[in-house]
Amino acid sequence: MKARFAVLSLLVLVSFEAQADLPGWAGPMQSVMLGVISVSEAMNAATYDPVVDFKKGDVYVGGSVARYKVDPLYDESSVAKVSGDFNGTGGGFMLAYGLSDRWMVSLLRTNFGFDGQGQGQSTGSCGSCVPWSVQLDHAGIEHIEAVGAYKFQWNSVSLPVYFGVTQEQYSIDAVTVQSGTTVRATADGTSRGLVAGIAASFPIGAYFDLAPYFRGTNFQGFQVNARIPGTNTQATGAFSDNGGYGIIGLKVGARVTKDFRASLDLGSYLRSLDSVNQIWMKGTKIQNSAALTLNYRF
Repeated sequence: MKARFAVLSLLVLVSFEAQADLPGWAGPMQSVMLGVISVSEAMNAATYDPVVDFKKGDVYVGGSVARYKVDPLYDESSVAKVSGDFNGTGGGFMLAYGLSDRWMVSLLRTNFGFDGQGQGQSTGSCGSCVPWSVQLDHAGIEHIEAVGAYKFQWNSVSLPVYFGVTQEQYSIDAVTVQSGTTVRATADGTSRGLVAGIAASFPIGAYFDLAPYFRGTNFQGFQVNARIPGTNTQATGAFSDNGGYGIIGLKVGARVTKDFRASLDLGSYLRSLDSVNQIWMKGTKIQNSAALTLNYRF
């Protein structure tokens, strides 16, 4: 019982923001990069379907595909809002093994990419500042994760708690234009950290289930190189961790056969609700999202 409350307390104490230190002339680019980070964390959660029904010796193989639209990319009331037409796709692969009827280990790899264009506007104390345009030529994220899970069981309700290590490789190329000044920023770096989460599976009849989940990561950060083309003005900024990111969501699953399960992530719709979005996503809204995961037990 003490271990259970310790894990839950760890998850509750995660804070949910990142910070950057680019100079003022590259200010608009900070909002773009922070939006990319939020999209990455949300889609990692959307394509991860924690295995909740396992026993010793079970081997699970899973795959996922996702398609999504982002608008706004970033919306922090005291900083800025970036809106537009940003679209992406992604997918992943999962391998899991049941060490016992309670313990499982798994390895996950996902890749996502999106691009688009839009407009940005400073908010808060700078509501009259000149707006800027955004061209996100490419944002690619490769995610690798190794976790262990312990399953609590109450009658037909399963509650796995998982924890492990994560690594994210970012490749980003973006341009902002404000008052005739063009800023190009690129990022090609790796962030490593810890991941922890909790899920619950509630059966609905013989073939369906609902699985709410929470996932938290401590984001280590990466370097961004910004410059004004045609000049000697350039800078390097560190997008670093300020506690981590937390994501809540909901999946609906269907057992096609005894060993084959499909699930659809509904988390993007939950996180798009204004009251939920500002707490968990800092204004980034993933709309028209479809993330399908298929798991097979050998």
